[in-house]
Amino acid sequence: MIDLTNNEFYLLTLFVNNRNRLFSHNEIIDTIWPGEMPVSRRTIDINIARLRKKLGSYAEQLVDRPGFGYGYVE
Repeated sequence: MIDLTNNEFYLLTLFVNNRNRLFSHNEIIDTIWPGEMPVSRRTIDINIARLRKKLGSYAEQLVDRPGFGYGYVE
């Protein structure tokens, strides 16, 4: 069992439910933090870095394509 924060869980759910699709920072913000106070790109980067650490061997499937976004690739 992996202990995830709410944001990590929402990010992982978004990516796994949409495998092989990349999400831009803006799409992630609109999906995970809709209508909340401004969320910086750095907030996303930090949450994804923490999520990668917790995923162990699956972390390499959580990809970052500069200029395109983040996603979960099989």
